[in-house]
Amino acid sequence: MQNRKKISIMTPCYNEEESILKCIESVHEYMTLFLIDFDYEHLIIDNASTDRTVDIVKNKITDDDRIKLIVNSRNFGPHMSPYYGILQCKGDAVIPVMADLQTPIELIKELVLKWENGADKVIALRVSYEKKKFIDRLRNLYYLLMVKISHVEHNKGFTGFGLYDRKVVDALNTYSDPVPYFRTLISEVGFKVDYIEYEQKNRKKGLSKNNLYTLLDYALLGITSTNVPMRLVIIVSAGFSMLFLFIILLYGVAKIFYWDSFDAGIVPILMLVLFIGSMQMFIFGLLGEYITTLLQNVKNKPLVIEKERYGKF
Repeated sequence: MQNRKKISIMTPCYNEEESILKCIESVHEYMTLFLIDFDYEHLIIDNASTDRTVDIVKNKITDDDRIKLIVNSRNFGPHMSPYYGILQCKGDAVIPVMADLQTPIELIKELVLKWENGADKVIALRVSYEKKKFIDRLRNLYYLLMVKISHVEHNKGFTGFGLYDRKVVDALNTYSDPVPYFRTLISEVGFKVDYIEYEQKNRKKGLSKNNLYTLLDYALLGITSTNVPMRLVIIVSAGFSMLFLFIILLYGVAKIFYWDSFDAGIVPILMLVLFIGSMQMFIFGLLGEYITTLLQNVKNKPLVIEKERYGKF
């Protein structure tokens, strides 16, 4: 008898005592009713919660060995912990599901169907959600910027929800970036992709852990994950160098024709300052390019540090 494929559901948590039990039960009900031809595991990675989240999950593990728990030694932030959770999944495909169920589990069957039809990754794009005008405008500006500067595809509305084949997860495991930017990494690894759209549900319980600071922090990570900004510095500095050279030439010509109109020594000093300034800008940009490259190769910090594991891994 052929072994059944396994689906890994990955749920990141931080202080989700009000919603995690509902999430576990909803995933179990859906997988056992609508995907009976597949095995599944539900990996929960807890980012050092200070409430009862860990105890609730532990109690569920005693009833179902398909549930697994990783507890981090501290809070490593809302981006590295979920990424690490994806890398720890052992299934033939991985599907991240948020504890608040704002990523609708009823889409899992559609994700799996597209995977069975040949897609190595299925990207879920959020087309509507509860909007805050100011943050929404920032998001739109950010997506516009990332589309312009990113060297790989950057999908508007992609928050990490989707399905990723084993080969995609294995490819992600080859990266050693301690601060990964998942939204572009998932495009960078390649493989055959398909898309679905969904409407994000409102959170029923608990509070969102994302605020303006965390959103801006992640946006800056996305911008600095590409070397385009550093190369823009070189281009801009080269442009200023040309401008300064033109100004130097103008002053030189003016000095020749209007010698008595200039105080002694001003033109040489001005020419020297402009020349040094333009060279500094160019050199700093060039050094920044090398430093960026070096940092990408020497960073070797772990994504997270585990405190403990529970369940059958």
